[in-house]
Amino acid sequence: MLLTPTQRLQRNLDDGSAIASGTYAVTQPLRMTGQDGAVVRTTGRRVTLVWDGASNESMFEVTDCANPSFRDLDARFPNPAMGFMQVWRAGHIYTHDGVTARPSTGLHLKDVRVFGLMKLLNGVSFLTVNGVDANNEHAAFERVDLYDFTNRGVLITHKQSKEHYFEHCRFGSASAAIGVESASGFNWSKGAFYGMIPFMLAGGGGDRVSIRDASAENCLRFLVQAHYASDPWQITVDGCTYRANAMAEDGEWIQLHNVGPLTVINCQVGGGKMARVPVIGIRGPGTPTLRISNNSFDAFGADTVCPVVCAPGAKVLVDWGLNTYTKADGAPERTLTVGEWLPPTLRLKQPVK
Repeated sequence: MLLTPTQRLQRNLDDGSAIASGTYAVTQPLRMTGQDGAVVRTTGRRVTLVWDGASNESMFEVTDCANPSFRDLDARFPNPAMGFMQVWRAGHIYTHDGVTARPSTGLHLKDVRVFGLMKLLNGVSFLTVNGVDANNEHAAFERVDLYDFTNRGVLITHKQSKEHYFEHCRFGSASAAIGVESASGFNWSKGAFYGMIPFMLAGGGGDRVSIRDASAENCLRFLVQAHYASDPWQITVDGCTYRANAMAEDGEWIQLHNVGPLTVINCQVGGGKMARVPVIGIRGPGTPTLRISNNSFDAFGADTVCPVVCAPGAKVLVDWGLNTYTKADGAPERTLTVGEWLPPTLRLKQPVK
């Protein structure tokens, strides 16, 4: 029997054999269920998968697999699709070739490039069935590029998973909404964003988020906590760059409802002549704590705008370190270094003399 390209790919996934280098049309989702330690790889050079299926489906459906790994793949979406990959946790235990697989955990993507071509809605989504507890989810993304999707790059709905790791990833799209949206903690190390809000914290709380060496350009904001949570997030933003050339009108590059604590250190925020000076916006109840130290706020006029702004009724405690602020364009002395501001209020303007 002559197999279609999609059927041949499904057989590779089922028996664990490597995929021969080349380009394949994918007409329906490629499914993996209950496998333990599966490695989806090529025989040589990269494999390119081209979506030609239904608009309400995803290229990969991974359900209750343990430590699946996908390497050296390109995916292209000239036709509409729901997602590149959906990772499901249904709570079942499966036996495959005599091996019992644990519930879905440990997804690994390495050297994977996804070209959405403005037809792909989402990149990778971690989902559950009937509210199944999602402990032990700890995905690793290494050198994963997600381009030109229209909604979310990575969606993590599992509130009990705290170990997702991203290294040297690039998420870029002129019309996307969110890069990484998560209901639990994660770690980002190096990489870049353009055209979206890189990070959104949705629900959950009480988790640790570490964002290091990320660069963002043409982004409405850098980090948003979507709403108040009873357990505050613990967030570190270290060594990041935010160019404010497409910032929201309120100027809030970070927008939080409650956090405990937020640490912003070693960052470069602004980018010269901008429409407004970026600030950290604090909203909602509680009294969050912030540590702000060793940053360069380099939008012109940053020396006249406190980098922390509270909405009416909101409070914040700030541990100020030394930070450098760029003065107005053409000022005789280009920068001002200060170690303290008056207590932040709504649009506080003057530094302590």
